Amino acid sequence: MQLFSKNDLKSLATTSSYQRGLEYYQSDAVRKISRKGNTFEGTVEGSYRYRVKLTIKNSDLDFDCNCPYDMEGICKHCVAFGLAILNGDFTETVAYASVAEDAQLVEEDTASFEERFSEAAPSVKEEFLRQLLTKDVSLRSQFLHFMQSRSQTSSVKYTPTSPMEATSEQIHEALSELAFDEDMHEEYGRSYDDYYGEGDELDEMAVEMVQEVLEPVLKQVSALVSLGKFMEGWQLLLAVYEGIRLVEEPESDEYSLFDGRSYQEFILEVWESLLKDLASGISRAVIPEKDIRQALDFLIERYTLYDKQFNRYSERAQVWYELGNFERVLTALMVSPAIASYLQTLLEKHQLIDTDTADLMLHIAGVTRNETLWLKTAEEFAAYKTDVAQQLLDKHQAKQDMPSFIRVAKLVFGKNPVLFDEYILKHLKPEQDRDFYIEVLTYYTQRKQSIENYRQLRKYFTSESRSAFVKSYANGYNPLFYIQLLEAEEQYKKIMELLKQYKNQEVQHFDQMLATVAHLYPDECMDLVMEKAEYALQQTDRRGRYTYQHITSWLKVLRSFPALAEQVRIFSLHLYDENSRLRALREELQAAGLVRGR
Repeated sequence: MQLFSKNDLKSLATTSSYQRGLEYYQSDAVRKISRKGNTFEGTVEGSYRYRVKLTIKNSDLDFDCNCPYDMEGICKHCVAFGLAILNGDFTETVAYASVAEDAQLVEEDTASFEERFSEAAPSVKEEFLRQLLTKDVSLRSQFLHFMQSRSQTSSVKYTPTSPMEATSEQIHEALSELAFDEDMHEEYGRSYDDYYGEGDELDEMAVEMVQEVLEPVLKQVSALVSLGKFMEGWQLLLAVYEGIRLVEEPESDEYSLFDGRSYQEFILEVWESLLKDLASGISRAVIPEKDIRQALDFLIERYTLYDKQFNRYSERAQVWYELGNFERVLTALMVSPAIASYLQTLLEKHQLIDTDTADLMLHIAGVTRNETLWLKTAEEFAAYKTDVAQQLLDKHQAKQDMPSFIRVAKLVFGKNPVLFDEYILKHLKPEQDRDFYIEVLTYYTQRKQSIENYRQLRKYFTSESRSAFVKSYANGYNPLFYIQLLEAEEQYKKIMELLKQYKNQEVQHFDQMLATVAHLYPDECMDLVMEKAEYALQQTDRRGRYTYQHITSWLKVLRSFPALAEQVRIFSLHLYDENSRLRALREELQAAGLVRGR
């Protein structure tokens, strides 16, 4: 059974991403794919080898790719990956689900891991550890460093070093010397072909160029972490960041990629996407908590150092830290409540709790299970961070604390109504706060211009309010919505007057407009459609299949009314016979079933 279709992929991707994904697939860029249940994993060769994963849940396609693409729709690698799956280019692996489930049941039905571990004899632990370390060289290195760290009585003081500064300068120079010009297209646009310049292609090429500078160094960081040399890796990571902060403009920007946006901020977007893999590696590594504290101290020292040196009047790029740029790795380092509390203390001591670190504080509260801290932080930043506001609303809604939910909902709706109107309507009932409910529903109806929403809203309006609401759309950009509003208010005569004004005009959704009054004014609607169709066919610049499809759509609406069926048949035959040279019109009339046996 086919789990999805090419149309599903097209709906998830932009036109250019789909086309380029097709080219990737056709050039055999997709490597071995394995399937386990409804999850597919594999790699796609691009400028680098990217890992792609697809999980299918209830017909929803959940793609994940570790490339830095972060724009509309899925990336080209996901498209290529999906096409390969559709072609059956994968192997199925045996899912030992029953074994895993049995193991989970054993753990749940007996004791927790901590209890079982404490019960195990030292010899059993030693045998398990020895086998584990024998099979993994990186774990052996981490173990040796862990033992060394435990035996040290004093910590090493990490201060700015010349190697660190040298790395920063190398990163700064490499990024500054990138040229976004014709050579970029020659070097990085090999797979773009005729689609070059149509959409995100230039941005993607720029991403690949920046990746090529950053990724090798971040891989060094990851290697140092896996070998137990965490502080060396940490210093290298900060050196890369400081190098990024020194960047001003690229050597060349012929395509004006960075007009209206900062080149440095663009680089940091790539940086943060690459930190995903590093954070994953840190999560798997065994790092002494003493080293983690030391790393956090060092980060704050660098922050403080450059904060003191910062000159707001300088026109040159300066190093300055935003801790939010390190959120992925800092989250991975919170291996225990003690470490999370230590980071909280540092942030509080240096007055670094702001919008940049709000998400970190929420994570700290989660690790330390400090509900009071979580609520305090969320309340403080809900007005400034939509993701925090959403989490806070979810929490109040889950606890069925409607007074708190409504209070926060009013705050965030006032700040950013377009992001929260639908969510609020989903969880707020009119009887819980009638005035607020009407305010949100009114805004949502105006934004969506949906007649279904208006039918619900009008129940709360006075006749004066309904009249004012409808009148406000008389000259709007969406005439269909205005006519639907008039229909809801049973102002059919006004609708008919408007339709006659559109006799010689192109207007979208005229068929739907006709449907609102054809049952009341059948003859007038028939006359109008005949005149409108004849006029459209007389305009040579408007002839074409698109116009013919509109004409047939009007006739199909009128045919649905028995009183007009015969008139529609006769007029359709007239159009067919009198326009023998308009082959596309005749085809559309036949396809719509308006003309038969011709």
